[in-house]
Formats: sequence, structure tokens, C-alpha cells
Amino acid sequence: MVRLAASLFALLPLSASAALQPEPEPAGESALEEPGEPSAAPGEASALEDVPDAADAPVEGPAVAEDPPAAEEAPEGMAAPAEGDPAVYDGPAVDDPVKPEFPPKHSLYYGNTTALRLNPLGLENRFQIDYRWRVYDNTTSKLKKGSYVAFGVEPLLNPAITRLSAVLTVQPLAVLQLRAAYGLLAHFGTFDFMQSYNTPTAEHYTAEYESTTDNRYKSVGGQAQLAALLQAKVGPIAIRNNFQAYRTDINLRDNDDDGREDTVFYYVRDDIMIQGHGWHLINDSDILFVSNFGLTAGVRATVVKPIYKKEAFLPGEANDDPNGPTFRVGPLLAYTFFDRPGKRFNKPAILLISQWWVKHRYRVSGSPETSSDGTVERGSLGDSLAGMPTLVLGFTFQGQLWGKS
Repeated sequence: MVRLAASLFALLPLSASAALQPEPEPAGESALEEPGEPSAAPGEASALEDVPDAADAPVEGPAVAEDPPAAEEAPEGMAAPAEGDPAVYDGPAVDDPVKPEFPPKHSLYYGNTTALRLNPLGLENRFQIDYRWRVYDNTTSKLKKGSYVAFGVEPLLNPAITRLSAVLTVQPLAVLQLRAAYGLLAHFGTFDFMQSYNTPTAEHYTAEYESTTDNRYKSVGGQAQLAALLQAKVGPIAIRNNFQAYRTDINLRDNDDDGREDTVFYYVRDDIMIQGHGWHLINDSDILFVSNFGLTAGVRATVVKPIYKKEAFLPGEANDDPNGPTFRVGPLLAYTFFDRPGKRFNKPAILLISQWWVKHRYRVSGSPETSSDGTVERGSLGDSLAGMPTLVLGFTFQGQLWGKS
């Protein structure tokens, strides 16, 4: 039960999946119908085609008759024809000009995601609130219409780890979103996190990791993120690629008493061993079918790559990375219950991702069943079992708290 509880409260790979805030469907035809609110949750882009918005284009139609012919005076005893009667004007009806609609010039948005993960187990909640400034005022280009600059905060929390970040988001075009974030990353020292090692080659499979829980400790450091999201949609088919680079800086202790500060630790959110002062990269690629009734279905491929410097390894040890890159791929399903632009509670959605491991140090063929000292068994609930996919179930919602044009 201790092993299960420790895994259950491990951090989810939300960053690795870009992930769980359901990156809403790239806008296409639907965006033209409801242009009042960007379709993306905080930290995500609204995707698109560069199609002139019908609402912004000049209204084409029959010319308006300057002075319709006056009705002839009705003979005595007969009622005069009513206004609009063909006897008064039998030309085509004239539509009122269409007023262009845009998101508010200034607005306050929020988004929330709660998710559960299996293999490894995890539970996490992530919230973001940001102020947005719309860049373009009177553009007819769909590529530019949803563009904005945003600044906000993003608290991430579970019983083992917390991260509080300041976030800058720039969306110069609907197909491109750039994001930069930096924040405090803290491990509480609970549920067997965190533990560090003196080399990336150290064994850290499930049973081995849990046989060394006396080595866990609290830590406080920083983590930065740089990300670029590209997406587009043609008809019902959408493609999306989210690249993220993370820089982590945490001072690690000497866990094995070799007189040398440890250089790496297992970062369960992204299921990878990373350097205490170093980078790791994540890339998510999606191909999606987007329905007109809220259902999105497709395939997601995820690659995670740690970057180790020479000093991360033991003196004299070969600088070969045994941990990455990792690769997993599988189906993605999401259902959005409703979309009401401008509302404070909007786009509630459920998300299910199932990805099978193609490359991983332990999860493809399964890890050893017991620790090296024989004191801990691997367990049977998904962790490191051969052929077991990683499953993620999430619920997300968002809304506009305030807006002013």
C-alpha cells in the first residue's frame, strides 16, 4: 500500500503531453462562426486557416434602391398597400450590414486541468490565469484575428511536488503560439520524492527506486520552460506539434556518500532521469479528426529526451545516455460538452490518452521484478509491466472572467 500511495501521488506528465489541457480543436470553419472568444485555453493556441472572415468582408448583394417608387393612391374604398408590399417595392430584400466581431481588446482568462495517470501512477491539478491583450483590431485575416499577448501565473499542485510559474504567451498568428515560463519547483519529501543519483546510468526502475526510499529528501529550485506550438486544420483534419524545452536547477545532495554531489534525479512528471542543473526536451505530435458535435479523435506521439553534460557521469564512465530518448504513441479521445464564448465557465471536456511504449529503458519489455537487494517487489498495477501502455484521464474547463474592448 505504501508503494501504491507513493506512485498515486506522483506528478503527472502534463508537460509532456502538452497535454492535458485539451488543446481545443484548431479553429477552422467553427472559428468563423464564433469569433468572439479565442478557442484556446490559457497557454494554448487557437489554430487556423488563413481564410478571410465572412463577418469582416464587405457585404455583397443587390444595390439598395435609393427611392422606391411611391405607391399609387388606392381607389376609393380600397385600402392603401402596406409598406413592404410588392405594390410598394418589389425589389430584393436588403440585409443589414454585418458588424465584425472580435475577442475583447483586454480580457482575463483562466483554465483548469485535473488528471489521473497510470504507468506510472499519478494525480495532479494545474490552474492558469492570465491577462490577454488582443494585438489586431480590424483585420479580415483569420491568421491574425485571434492573435494576443498574455501574462499570467500557473500553479501546479499535488501532495508530492508543487510548481508556481509566471508565464508569458505570445500568439502572433493563429497557427503559432510561443510560451516562456519560469517558476519555483519544490519537492515536499513525501511519497518517496525526491531521490537523486550520482550518474544517469544508475538503476531506478520501480522496485529499485522504492528500495531506497531512505534517500528521499526535500528540495527547492527553479524550472524554466520555452515552448512553440504549431497547428493547422484542413476540413475536419487537424495537425499539431508542441515542442517544449525545460531548464531545471536544483541543488542535489550526496545520497551515496562518495564525497561528490549527486548530478541527476528521477523526474516522475516526465518519467525521465534529468540533470539537477540541465535541460530536457519534450515533443508532442498529433493528427486529429475534429467533429462538429464536440468529439475529437486522433493519434498522439510523444518523445522525451534528457540532455546530460559530461560531468553528470562518474569519472571515467562512458558518456552514453541509457535513458533517452523515450518514445510512446497511441490514440487520443476528447469530448467537449459545450462551447459558449465569453462565459465564465466554458468548454468543459474530458480527455483520454492511451500510449504504448516503443522505446524506454524499462517500460517496453518490463523492469526486473525485485530490487537488487531482493527486498522490494515490482508490484502488479501497471508499473513497468511489459506491453502496458501509459493511460491518462483528464477533465478540463476554462472561461473568460472579464473583458473590455
